[in-house]
Amino acid sequence: EVSGEFSTIVTLDCCRCLNTYNHRICADVDEILWLEKNQPEPGQELELGMEDLVEALDPDGMFDVEDWIYQQLCLSLPQKQICSTDCSGLTVKAGDDRPTDSRWDALKHFKLP
Repeated sequence: EVSGEFSTIVTLDCCRCLNTYNHRICADVDEILWLEKNQPEPGQELELGMEDLVEALDPDGMFDVEDWIYQQLCLSLPQKQICSTDCSGLTVKAGDDRPTDSRWDALKHFKLP
């Protein structure tokens, strides 16, 4: 059995306005890992049934704690990455028929006449 509580602050890109923002993610995980001697070789395909969907480790192998924590934190990331509930999205300049990302403004001097 492996368990832990993790929290960190990550910088995400808002899917509406494309600005970056900080977001706290927390994970409180309690997981049972099955120790199994017959592990497939890396890259080898293995057909599993629904009853086989458990996390298994080689009893003589190593458990990578850092990778496990990383996976748990990634699973805790929000699917919709929105900076705030009142985010208005990209700003549209008068006369524009489509929204533009202001980060592209630095490239305007490369535009051909």
